[in-house]
Amino acid sequence: MGPGLFFDPAHLERIRENYLNHPEFAELRQAHGEFDYATKAAWMDGIRYNDQVMVLRPLRVLAEELAFMALMTQDSKAEEMAKRAVWEIMKFERWDFYMDDGESIAVQRASHSTVAVALVIDLLGDRIDLARGMKKGMNRHIKRTQTRYLFMKAR
Repeated sequence: MGPGLFFDPAHLERIRENYLNHPEFAELRQAHGEFDYATKAAWMDGIRYNDQVMVLRPLRVLAEELAFMALMTQDSKAEEMAKRAVWEIMKFERWDFYMDDGESIAVQRASHSTVAVALVIDLLGDRIDLARGMKKGMNRHIKRTQTRYLFMKAR
């Protein structure tokens, strides 16, 4: 299991070589090299799991960026923090924040969170322990979102 959602796994080494050496990616490599793990870890330590508006988007971006960094550089710190960011996403009872009588009625954060988790799973492949509960958590969120969304469309 590994990358395959956005590119053929057979192309990974060429993509990695371009990332690591092509001048076009120099600024991106520099930004990744200057990534402040301690600040992001401290931010995640203070997450409030009832604040989807302010937390889920930056958490999603963090998970995606770090998974890409880990894939390109094989940096274990980036990999571990990408995994942690996904686990932090999973800790939210709901990914949506517009509620009606206790039920989510919008799919604004849920759809983005679903894509982020799927992307991280794809990029990190077998390095993600799906048995640990990520798959179960993901399925819970997808089922809740799909059911409510389908109900809304039927109205």
